[in-house]
Amino acid sequence: MCSKAICYYRVSTNKQGVSGLGLEAQQEIALAYCKQNNLEVIGEFEEVQSGGKNDREMIKTALEKCRITHARLVVAKLDRISRDVGFIDQLQKSGIKFVCADMPEANDTMIQFMSVFAQYERRMASERTKAALAAKKARGESLGNPNIKQVQKQIPSEASEKGNAVKIAKADEWASLVIGHIDKAKDNGCQSLQQIADWLNAEHITTSRGNQFTSTSVKRIIDRHQNLS
Repeated sequence: MCSKAICYYRVSTNKQGVSGLGLEAQQEIALAYCKQNNLEVIGEFEEVQSGGKNDREMIKTALEKCRITHARLVVAKLDRISRDVGFIDQLQKSGIKFVCADMPEANDTMIQFMSVFAQYERRMASERTKAALAAKKARGESLGNPNIKQVQKQIPSEASEKGNAVKIAKADEWASLVIGHIDKAKDNGCQSLQQIADWLNAEHITTSRGNQFTSTSVKRIIDRHQNLS
């Protein structure tokens, strides 16, 4: 489990927001969960907005903070994130870890169930393919494709190219996320690469692999962003 957490609280009406009704209860539940699970709370975000709307500024900011710090999003209940199924689905696919303090096992359990089901489907498809080939062989029919060797030669190369393209795209995206924070570090008086690295680390911002910044990794981000410009 992540050692850092971002807490997000939401109420639906201005009346609730002004009076604090709902917000205090959410905060108490979320912070209690973090304390119980030894999570360091590095940020808290509050929002007064309907859960059916997905253009909420604070949830976007909270999720970006989670992503760039590799922290886990903690909410009191699932509907505090959103009441939109599509939004939750996209959040799960984003790779950002989140947990609902009132049912902490639910998210991982559901995801694991879906993974198990997908694995089962892949296994069944493989078994169906094997059975079909066995039946074909029993009938004396020719198996495979005469050009299969050529196809097999192409697959590793194409897969490798696609894999490299994905890695490059992710690295470029991360550089675009971090460069704004590097600019903030400079605005705060950081001049050397090491000073910038120290500032980023103090803000809990990590490298794409979740490690602390060094002067070298800061330079890599700057160089990559310049190449993108």
